Amino acid sequence: MCRDIVLGSYEKDLTLVRHLGRLLLAHPVEFRSPAYRGIIKALGESDAAVEWIEVGIREIQHVAKTGGPNAARQLALSHGVRVNPIAPADLRGRCACLQVLAVYQQIEHFFRSFRQTHPRQVEYHRDADEDPLTATLVAFNVRSEQVGRLEVDLFHYYRIVRNLIMHDPQGNQAKTHKRTCKELRGRVTVSPYSTLKAPNTMDELCFDDFVLFTRMGKQLAANLCTVTNPTDHDFVACALKDASLMKKVRAVSNNRQRCENLIAGFFRERYSIPDSRSRRVSQLVLNETR
Repeated sequence: MCRDIVLGSYEKDLTLVRHLGRLLLAHPVEFRSPAYRGIIKALGESDAAVEWIEVGIREIQHVAKTGGPNAARQLALSHGVRVNPIAPADLRGRCACLQVLAVYQQIEHFFRSFRQTHPRQVEYHRDADEDPLTATLVAFNVRSEQVGRLEVDLFHYYRIVRNLIMHDPQGNQAKTHKRTCKELRGRVTVSPYSTLKAPNTMDELCFDDFVLFTRMGKQLAANLCTVTNPTDHDFVACALKDASLMKKVRAVSNNRQRCENLIAGFFRERYSIPDSRSRRVSQLVLNETR
């Protein structure tokens, strides 16, 4: 079950949720896909919004507990909002379901963008019943263990939860899936995510599930960048195919140093590769354009 802490102020609530959601993530240092930067930004923005939603839920629970069953409705009316009756516990669960849907959508978009923006062009095939993570790993010839076995298993767990929410919200979670949840909870307790009481079964989803899903999604993205670090040849081919970059290079072709700076800057800005490597690759690109 989720922890149910009643706090007395918004400031204290935010301190708690930011502690729970703090990202213990070392960004990749050799290569960062534009898709990686995109998911970090998107999930960071949703983090901020969901933290405030969690504050609101806890405040409603506090008001209902201290002021009686009608106090929460009066709170809504004081803000000019007409509400239908709903138990505070149900409110938390329904919000958690929406949060899982939102995070899954961002992670799935990352996989698509990652393939499209990676300097290495790969063959991507996805069967109707195949999930986007597995298809992406196959396309880049990467094993689950290389990007994090726990992160992969958590993604698959929340993917099934997402599918149930989307397609069978009134259905029961299979016993085998519940056993998977229990097994994953044990693994999480001895992982970098150990402060979180998650994952949870569908009828017990809570804020910690959002935090866990978000954090493992970011870690999965970082690990995928690290394990698919492009070769120099990949980078050279990528630069030569970029019409805009090559047009700028041709415009200053009489000044090799300016050409090198242009290409090196392109790699640093787009892929966040170290300066020494960006300059080495820029030399290889210039050699190809002779």
